[in-house]
Amino acid sequence: MDLNVVDLAVWGKSRGLVSEGEALQFYPLVCHLLDAAAFAGRVWDEYLSDHLRAWIAGSLGLELTEARSFVVLLAGLHDIGKACPGFQFQVTEAGPRLTGFPRDGEFARHDAAGQLWLGAALPAKFGWDSALAEAVAEVVGGHHGFFATWDEREYSGAKVQAKGLGTGPWGVQRTATAAAVQEIVGVRRWPTVFDPDAQVLVCAVVVLADWLASRTPFVRSRMQCLPGRGDVDALRRFFDASVAAGEGELARAGLVRLGVAERGFVEAFGFAPNRLQSSLIEHLPGEVAGPGLLIVTEAMGQGKTEAALYASEVMGKAAGTAGLAFLLPTMATSNAMEERLVRHFEQNAVGPAPVKLVHSMAWLRRLRSEQQGAASSVADDARVLTEVTEWLSGGRKAAFAPVCVGTVDQALLGVLPLKYNAFRMLAFANKTIVIDEVHAFDEFVRGLLCGFLSWCGHLGVPVVLMSATLPAGIARELAAAYLGRDPGAAASPVYPGWVFLQRNEPEAVPHTVTVPPLDDQPLLHVEVRECATVDGALARGPVLAAELEALCRSSGCAAVVCTTVKEAQQTYAEVTAWRTRERLDVDVVLLHSNMPMWQREEVTDRIVRRFGNGEGADRSGRTIIVSTQVIEQSIDIDMDLVISDLAPLELLLQRAGRGHRHRGNDAQRPAWAAKPRLVVLVPEGGADPVIPGRWSYVYPPAALIRTQRLLLRDTAAGIRIPEDVQELVDTLYSDSALIAGHEGAERESLAWSMVRRTEAERWRVPVPKDLGSVGEFSGQHRLTEEHFSTRFDADSVRVLPLFDGDGAWFLDPECSIPLPQPHTESGRTRWRRGDVAAIIERTIPVRRRLLEHRPGTLAVETLRAFEDHQQLRYVVPLPHTAASSAEKPEASVAGRRFRLDPDLGLVIDQPGS
Repeated sequence: MDLNVVDLAVWGKSRGLVSEGEALQFYPLVCHLLDAAAFAGRVWDEYLSDHLRAWIAGSLGLELTEARSFVVLLAGLHDIGKACPGFQFQVTEAGPRLTGFPRDGEFARHDAAGQLWLGAALPAKFGWDSALAEAVAEVVGGHHGFFATWDEREYSGAKVQAKGLGTGPWGVQRTATAAAVQEIVGVRRWPTVFDPDAQVLVCAVVVLADWLASRTPFVRSRMQCLPGRGDVDALRRFFDASVAAGEGELARAGLVRLGVAERGFVEAFGFAPNRLQSSLIEHLPGEVAGPGLLIVTEAMGQGKTEAALYASEVMGKAAGTAGLAFLLPTMATSNAMEERLVRHFEQNAVGPAPVKLVHSMAWLRRLRSEQQGAASSVADDARVLTEVTEWLSGGRKAAFAPVCVGTVDQALLGVLPLKYNAFRMLAFANKTIVIDEVHAFDEFVRGLLCGFLSWCGHLGVPVVLMSATLPAGIARELAAAYLGRDPGAAASPVYPGWVFLQRNEPEAVPHTVTVPPLDDQPLLHVEVRECATVDGALARGPVLAAELEALCRSSGCAAVVCTTVKEAQQTYAEVTAWRTRERLDVDVVLLHSNMPMWQREEVTDRIVRRFGNGEGADRSGRTIIVSTQVIEQSIDIDMDLVISDLAPLELLLQRAGRGHRHRGNDAQRPAWAAKPRLVVLVPEGGADPVIPGRWSYVYPPAALIRTQRLLLRDTAAGIRIPEDVQELVDTLYSDSALIAGHEGAERESLAWSMVRRTEAERWRVPVPKDLGSVGEFSGQHRLTEEHFSTRFDADSVRVLPLFDGDGAWFLDPECSIPLPQPHTESGRTRWRRGDVAAIIERTIPVRRRLLEHRPGTLAVETLRAFEDHQQLRYVVPLPHTAASSAEKPEASVAGRRFRLDPDLGLVIDQPGS
């Protein structure tokens, strides 16, 4: 066997290379490696941002061209472990091709095989430094999503032989292949260091190149161009042809850098800048000299989105980023933001700029869009700029779109030790990041966010944080995570206004601009109303009847926000009964999270159309919306009156922002709603309230006590927005008098916060300065994304109410919609996408603990037909049955009764309730 010639019989790809019924074909391993190397070069040249390339090169101690060659080499070695008998002989048809190769090993995990062999062979056969060889081996071993760090003694010829990677010809072929790839790529200088943080990003580039090179259409096209012999000259010609064949492939996949036209604010957004936006336009460009953190605080509905888009373009240009990620707390806000970003980049992008929605249900939204064929108000040639390619629509690849918008958890998954978290980190490291509603995150999410911000700061990723009510302590915590040092008072937010903190300075350089308040901003009148507590819940009826009487006798709209779903259901029932009893012509609407997805979205769309700020708004008549917290972030509506249960002050202000939200509606408001009012329903007790037990599961009692006392003490004269907001929010958590006499509740709150923060720190990967090995970044195979709910703040599952109709299951109580089933196609069981969507649209999120008969074990089995489907396997059925035709069907699980009511949604009766 010629030691300098690669045997083309050693294969790398076989699946999907021929049509059904044709003989199996094999794609040579060395050809796949060279394809991946060619794509790694294109990813470097065409997709990675200027800043990210410079960061990788600097981390390696190399010039840009040297770093490029090194990254290309690693892509060209990523599957070297496939040259072993355990992998090669796993396909029966490959046996006759591999003449002269012994079956002397069963080890088939080619990622681990490549890591083991390279760690031993690069120093022994190629003279590499052993530390660099181990680092390269770890990158190759991690290209299937998990890193493993082994003791250096594992990297030896004896270990390779003992593991069963094959001896004799196998070792010769691995050596010949690695030598050929090295010579063809032409690395002229090796890195001086290859630290774990750089390993993370380089591995992600290798994964991206591998996935691009592995696309079946591309491999099939290259099957026609295979070299006749495996010598270096022939392989070099094949590599050059692979480079040429990759021309335009990244663009067709949607992997492009974002380009935005340089336009004035008015031209870009279609209106003149307001006070906040004008301040950014005047001051921000002169302050930004590189990566940094911008904290923007402004009242609800005052143009923070446009301010953030403007700022992200300024900061991205200064830092040299190549895209934008806009992250929000909920799927509903993400869905709405997607539409706004599509319109913005249709008008302002230079070249293609696919906008990709990124959250756990994004696939369902895209399917609906395809089925409906939504009409566009923009020209076809403009819309094509923002269309998402098929490649970007696949799972983890979605975040690689030049513009992605989604829930913040999609970024936070990058700092959890999950499979392919390095891949996810690369997607966000290439962009400028905007995170909205940062005040809405609890301690667990904020702990993960601090970890993510630490990586952003370390990698030089510009970040914009937005909030309407951000306590100074939280702003300082987030800024410290990004900067890697405590900025002190420099990070304190001003309301309204912004603060910019430069990352690449020896010390943080703050720049704060206080935006002048609006002269005609009306005063928010806050009125506290005590309610009796009955059976652990507020008795809201008498207060609501008094507050809503003017609406019912005249006209208008009001929102009533309850703390729990059960209380919202009870309040809706009480208000509806009151309407019937008094013969009132009032529309009463219920909205909460325990509704089937289709119903919740239908209700949301209806109230947004009626009470939003767009065309088709209809503020005539009388409407009362009873809701939970979902109304405070996810919905852009304008109410004449907001009534809310007691909640932490910053959330009350968010809810107040749903009242008198759009000044253009003021002329249509009824006389009784001439001024903005927030009515807060509190438990009896004045300054010493007894917090209902149910509420303690939602909010820390200490925060509620502090808020109730603050409202009674400091808001009788009303709240000037924005002038009073920041001081009130900061006072809430700093004034010890507000918790005097209830220090026990404060200690419990702090203990709970510490538990949540400790939990986040336990799960998240180390921050860059603490990352001792790349194996610490991902490696806990027992973790999957499903371990973490969409919001990270509740261990929830999606339940599917089913109804028994003569022995068959149906999706509706009327038993008119049969439960879809998979079909058999080419001998394989498959689900139609429309059927999957029909099932998911009927699901409801429920806390997992309510379905467990003991911790960690569900009291109901999943459906066997769902087990192998990515979206369905975690859906939990709730079979509704009735003992007789006179009874309503319900499900009994873990001692609890579940009943899907057409008006109330899923009603859950706890034991003893």
